[in-house]
Amino acid sequence: MIGRGEIDAAAESMGVHVAHVQRDYVFGWLLKSISEDAYLGRLLTLKGATCFRKIYLPESRYSDDLDFSSASVIDERAFAEALNRCCSTIEGVTAVHFNVERTSVGLHRTVVGRDEVVKEVYRARLFFSDFYGNDEELSIAVQMDVSTLDTPVLASKSLPIIHPYSDRGLCAASIQCLAVEELLAAKLKCLLQRRHVLDLFDMAYAHLWRNELGVDRSKIVSAFLRKTIFERSPGAAREILLAVPTDGLEEDWRDRLVCPADSRFDLRSASERLAGFVSEIFAGTETRDVETEAFFPAALRFPILRAGSERRLIRLNYDGTSRLVEPYALLFKKPENAPSREYFYAWNLQGGSSPPGWRSFLGHKVLGLELTDVEFEPRVEIQLYKAAEASRVSNFRRESGRNSAIRSAITKQPRPVRRLSSKPWPSFKASEFVLQCPYCQKKFKRTSRDSTLRPHKAPGGYVCGGRRGTFIT
Repeated sequence: MIGRGEIDAAAESMGVHVAHVQRDYVFGWLLKSISEDAYLGRLLTLKGATCFRKIYLPESRYSDDLDFSSASVIDERAFAEALNRCCSTIEGVTAVHFNVERTSVGLHRTVVGRDEVVKEVYRARLFFSDFYGNDEELSIAVQMDVSTLDTPVLASKSLPIIHPYSDRGLCAASIQCLAVEELLAAKLKCLLQRRHVLDLFDMAYAHLWRNELGVDRSKIVSAFLRKTIFERSPGAAREILLAVPTDGLEEDWRDRLVCPADSRFDLRSASERLAGFVSEIFAGTETRDVETEAFFPAALRFPILRAGSERRLIRLNYDGTSRLVEPYALLFKKPENAPSREYFYAWNLQGGSSPPGWRSFLGHKVLGLELTDVEFEPRVEIQLYKAAEASRVSNFRRESGRNSAIRSAITKQPRPVRRLSSKPWPSFKASEFVLQCPYCQKKFKRTSRDSTLRPHKAPGGYVCGGRRGTFIT
């Protein structure tokens, strides 16, 4: 393994905790071992932010997990055994010690894809010992997410792994990964689904290196349109992407980005670079009048997404009537004898002539929208993170586990109306800070910026020795 001096130097240059450098080092060896494993090498395709850093842009931001796609299903036992084989191989070459008894693989969530295919996302966690010879309880976690039945829309590639450490010669290997155009298309889709400074950074940073990467802009558009509801309306997508909001993200931008100092730029520059990149990618597209009613515009879409992520009620002026609603989903569908368009699904608490219940709303009839300060407890899963996702599912749906049926929340008998509560749903609010243990990656809510961690257990129940965290919000 690399020595303490190399770890300290890398941590100082990047401005990160030494645990992040150790995890980044192990990422390189894990990718090599995965690519050479008989089972994992043919099963997994690397994607996500780590793919940017480890394959395409070595000075890009640091990511604390590994994301993969798999075109087939996963055998949990075979997958866990293969991961432990990789750990043993790495330990034999580098002397990095893995606690293979703690390796875990399990179903994380299910996602309904095109043609109502239920895709499963598995999460694996590996643990290795701190390089500094600290207490045995100070293990560092590695998280891996694998999306099954997830076939790339562009041809994947086998490319060399970037391992910027002194033993790079021993770690030389190539791994199957997404094309850079598909990575960028996925980031564009994410910008339509969530307020996340990391997505914004990835797009803005890639814009700086687009010529060196040899990016084919037409392939980005093609992949993006196939992944989203905008396949026939690229002009509408362009208009929404050009209006991605950055207000209120300054603190997140400062605290959440972990990257080399030379790669950092301010939030305003990121917004300008994103707009420039979007304009280049969608050059020549026009927004037709019919599209203005088919999709929720940016002025409505992004406040709805924010309300969902913060579990806040929305005050709607809908077709002249004031309503108070809980936000749940934005879904694009084609009803019988009606044009295809996007619908906003919500639980109507107050307003209108009907009793409280599920309602769907059209964007062009929303005359006003205001986020309230009232929080709510969701009665079903909030599915706004799927907004703009390409799907042939025709109803607002609820998922409840691997083996249960996928049920429609529109036809299902709703739960009784709950009283509005001042007690927040367990989530991280703007008034709170989120502290993360750099070793086990567990997150904690704080009301002050005190980075001290009390004794705690890592996910999985093991005692973690981490005693100082880093703020991520």
